[in-house]
This record gives sequence, C-alpha cells and structure tokens, in this order.
Amino acid sequence: MVKDNDKKTVMAVQSLRNILMGSTMVATSSFLICCGLLAFTSTVSDKRRLVLSSMNRVEVTRKCAVLVPAFLTVFFCHVLSITFLNQVTMVVNILIQQECKITVEQATLMLAKGMLMTTIGNRLFFAAMPLVLWLYSPVLVFACSVLIVAALFSVDIVRKDGRARLAAVNDGNGEIIPT
Repeated sequence: MVKDNDKKTVMAVQSLRNILMGSTMVATSSFLICCGLLAFTSTVSDKRRLVLSSMNRVEVTRKCAVLVPAFLTVFFCHVLSITFLNQVTMVVNILIQQECKITVEQATLMLAKGMLMTTIGNRLFFAAMPLVLWLYSPVLVFACSVLIVAALFSVDIVRKDGRARLAAVNDGNGEIIPT
C-alpha cells in the first residue's frame, strides 16, 4: 500500500474513509438509541401500560439500565475505531516520505487496532439490537436473535473454495443462480 503507485494509495485512503463513515454512522445511531431509551424511560408512567407488554415503570427502568451501557459501549468502540483509522489515513500519506519516523509496522498496528474496535463495536451493536425488543416481549428477542445469527452466519462463513455460503453466481446470460 505504501510503495505502490498513487492509484492504490488513493484506493486505500478511500477504503479507510468508507470504514470511517460506517463507524460514524453506527456510533451516531447507538448514541441516539441511548438518548431515545433514556427519554422513553422518563416518560413511562405506572398508570399506562406499554403496547405489547404488561410492564410497569420499574421493569422498564431496569431493562433500560441494561440497554444504555450496552449501546454506550458500542459508541465507545466506534469512537476509538474512528480515532485509530483517522491516524492511519494521515500516516499512509506520511509514509511515502523518506525521512518518516513512523514505520509500516506501526501503521499496520494502528490499522489492526482500528479494525478490531470496528468489529467489536459492530458485533456489540448487533447483539444489543434484539435487547431493544426485550422492552416489549421475550418472543421478539428470540425471533430477532435467530434472524441476526442467520444473517451473521451467512456473512461470516466462507466455504473451502473461497465462496460465501449464500453467494449467488451469474451464469453469463444475466440470470443469477444461488449456490
């Protein structure tokens, strides 16, 4: 990435920018979910029953006390990811100079830390999303968890031949054939 031509460097920086935008979106979403949960908790009264639920104010407060730290952890992971990846985007352009005191190994370590924090933040976000449905019903939590596990399984598992598990192949005639 460092010693190659300018096109590859530009592509690397653009790829990092895209990851930064995704991290920014998830961090913002998790922070807004925290604010929404806190506002929701403050407006629930004992006299009113929640839709799809029979919980009172104490139960809602307890559940939100679990949800808010989960989403704040997601926010924290993505903020750290943004910090590391911003440093990498600056370092990639600096490494081209001969007098650079930063090594490629240091840049690689910063990139690895940033990507690790992005991965942890995304996984926590996906794990916390079913918990939001916990406010309404444990059945909704189970259904959402099954859907998320299936979706992550299809994305994470790769066959020995290198293809994704639920990939589709174009047969050349414009039709897509599931594999």
